[in-house]
Amino acid sequence: MSTLFKVSTLTDPVGADRELLAERPGWAVMRARPNSTEKGQLLWIDVLHALGHDINSSTRGRASANAVLLAYSWLAAGAVEDLVVAGAHLLPPNSLRSLSTVSCSLGVRTWLVYDIESADEREDAELSLCPTTIELGDFLSRRAESGVVNQAAASTAFPVTPDSHFLGFLDVAEEVLSREEYRLVEEQHRLGKEAMLQWLDTSPVVDEDSLARHLHEITAHTNDINEVTAIVRGAQAAAFTRGWHPKVDVVRWIQRGMVAGLERHLEPHEWAQVGRLYRPCETAACALSTLGISVDKVPEVLSHQVAADGSSVQTADGEIDVPLAARPLLAAQHIFRELVQSRSDRFLVHGTKDAEVTDKWVGRLLKLVTRDTGVVLRGSSASRKSIETTRWTHRLGISVTRLAP
Repeated sequence: MSTLFKVSTLTDPVGADRELLAERPGWAVMRARPNSTEKGQLLWIDVLHALGHDINSSTRGRASANAVLLAYSWLAAGAVEDLVVAGAHLLPPNSLRSLSTVSCSLGVRTWLVYDIESADEREDAELSLCPTTIELGDFLSRRAESGVVNQAAASTAFPVTPDSHFLGFLDVAEEVLSREEYRLVEEQHRLGKEAMLQWLDTSPVVDEDSLARHLHEITAHTNDINEVTAIVRGAQAAAFTRGWHPKVDVVRWIQRGMVAGLERHLEPHEWAQVGRLYRPCETAACALSTLGISVDKVPEVLSHQVAADGSSVQTADGEIDVPLAARPLLAAQHIFRELVQSRSDRFLVHGTKDAEVTDKWVGRLLKLVTRDTGVVLRGSSASRKSIETTRWTHRLGISVTRLAP
């Protein structure tokens, strides 16, 4: 089955240009630029940009000698099934051959879109690749069938909840919220209450440490302060009926992801921001830090501990499932390691030189990503704020008092 296609826009250049501005799921559009010298990394930098990676967002400068390896890694690990090369007639013969060979070898359907027909060495290179010619109308129809990436997707934000005491939380919520909003709040409140009752019935020890770990377990799937409030207030109400009075400062508790040992939940748009980094080593370090692995332990993760598809990471405390959005970030690092033929057992390597990363590098990276993207990740001092230290629960606004035996 052919994976290399040629499309001419001569019949409707305006329509083609308009179509290529639309973002389609599974499609990437690369804008070719003249590169008559056949040197440098311009081609592969354009590919990285088309795949959504910001070549300026890196602790080590712009993409350079490893650009082709970086592009290959992201093409292999990403979700792009169709790569459109707009202005393919601008590519020199060797660039055209290199790009087509790399993309097609990975099974990525490659669409060479020509604005003009050439009769020079480019044409000879094209003929040697034997692309399948597709009519513009068929190409546009196929693109349209993929749908559109909706940048302004309908908000699924949880209703704004009242900041009231847990004993009167539902009464206040029913008073100030609409019927549909109250139903959503009451449902999460009930889930938090049921989870707490079940935990109290089965837990051999109830103290601040175990209570905080349980609250993290039932709220780890969200960082929405309103949803967390509803769940926590339900859990507090349940504990109160069993003779415990837990106090929870939700505003402080929402920052639990900054504590080493607790997972950091990221929303899809936050993962997209992290994924804009173009070096797999950097995105992988960010992904590992969200799994509860401390800054000083991230560099020590070995390659065999990370699943080849990025679906899980094996730690001393057991296997951790990786969120779907983060899996390509880890898989790309595996592929990059193979391409540079890393001799180190450690998972995070920059390349053939200075192969291993350090905890200082990881801490600095996470600070920079937090500063540049707004996605809060652990900083260089986060390893000192660990659940293995005392009073970590108080730092996150949790305390518990026994009311009755």
